[in-house]
Amino acid sequence: MESIVHLDGATKVFRTGEVEVHALAGVSLEVPSGDFVAIMGPSGSGKSTLLNVLGCLTPLTDGTYRLAGEDVSRASRNRLAEIRNRRVGFVFQQFNLLPRLDAAANVDVPMVYAGIPIAERRTRAGRLLESVGLASRTRHLPSQLSGGEQQRVAIARALTNRPAILLADEPTGNLDSESGREVMEIFRRLNEAEGVTILMVTHNDESARYAKRVVRMKDGRPIAP
Repeated sequence: MESIVHLDGATKVFRTGEVEVHALAGVSLEVPSGDFVAIMGPSGSGKSTLLNVLGCLTPLTDGTYRLAGEDVSRASRNRLAEIRNRRVGFVFQQFNLLPRLDAAANVDVPMVYAGIPIAERRTRAGRLLESVGLASRTRHLPSQLSGGEQQRVAIARALTNRPAILLADEPTGNLDSESGREVMEIFRRLNEAEGVTILMVTHNDESARYAKRVVRMKDGRPIAP
């Protein structure tokens, strides 16, 4: 099966004065298309740095990263911005919705930057909100939505440009248990029914059980199960 993510010897070193922190220490990782991976580990294990590298937010110090066959570890800043907008979907613990825009307009934002015509944007936004159970909430502001509903808007927004991978950072961290299960059921459906490739950082064992496999991090590298 084709690999969407291919990391080879991925190393990330943060420097503060004379102090070096090896956040990633030679990570090699393959993620096939259609996989659902939970990334777990204690604070400081490198899991969030790994997710930021996969999302083209943090450059590698050494090693290579290929996303859908393209070596993004050597891409220009402009190309990385294009990749983030068109090939990567992000879902964060904080929903990061724009407070003055309704649900449909929040979903619309990435498509504006992608240059998609307004008629297609409206149609796609409506379809995505319907797919996450929010067909009746498209004109509601974030303040009028529950936490679980806000996170579902964020998921719809992450899918607008049909990304190669969906990256989720503690997506249930700010939700009650029932809302968290609803969000994870959406992830399961996206993965199993629509073939969306998902990589998710989580501390939550219940959320991790929705994944097809778990990668555990320690001291900047994956460890054996």
